[in-house]
This record gives sequence, C-alpha cells and structure tokens, in this order.
Amino acid sequence: MQAEGTTTAQGAPASPEGTRPPPQGQFSEMLLMFGLMFVVLYLLVLRPQQRREKERQAMLKDLKKNDRVLTSGGLYGVVMNLSDEVVTLKVDENHNVRMRFARSAIASVVGEGENGAAVDDGKKEA
Repeated sequence: MQAEGTTTAQGAPASPEGTRPPPQGQFSEMLLMFGLMFVVLYLLVLRPQQRREKERQAMLKDLKKNDRVLTSGGLYGVVMNLSDEVVTLKVDENHNVRMRFARSAIASVVGEGENGAAVDDGKKEA
C-alpha cells in the first residue's frame, strides 16, 4: 500500500483505496436524457408554434378587400387596398382616414367591413 500523495512507478498519482472511476454508462444515460428533453421541447413548444405560423401565413394570404382587421398595434380598420407587402386600411369612417401597414402587421381578421354584414368589434350585446 502506498501512502497518500505518493506516485506510482509511471509517475501517475496513486489513487486512494476504495475509489473507482465513474461507470461508463453515465454518459449514455445523460445523452438519452438530453434526447428525451429535446423531443418533449419539440412536441410542446416548437411544433405548435410552426402550426400557428402556418395558419397566420394562410390568413395573410387570404386577406381581401373589405375585411375588417386588427393590427399588431391594436388598430381596427377595413382593408381598402392590397399589395404583396403593403395593406391600406381605412381607420376612420367620418374623416376617411387611411393608413398604410406592412402586411405582416395584420394580427387577425375580425369580420367583414363596409359591404359585409358580419362585424366583430369585441362588443357583446346585453
């Protein structure tokens, strides 16, 4: 038995009795746990987000004149003109105020506008 702090003939430190190197299976178990965590993250976070983004792109693609929309900034308006990148909204009926927005600034379609019957202002009837 060698004293603590001594070295072996090859120059490596002597290990105290009773200590063992870590088992080889710990690395593979850790790798498996990281893989499982990634699968759970994908199923709970990434996949639903991709689905919502696909629905949003379809909504922006199907946008048409006279749709009543809500912008990401909270403005309601009626679509007056559309292009690939820009949407012109009428935001005030009385003064005929029109504003231009990037198409990506449209958060949702809330109903049909001037010529349509269905308009959802978020107001509930009593």
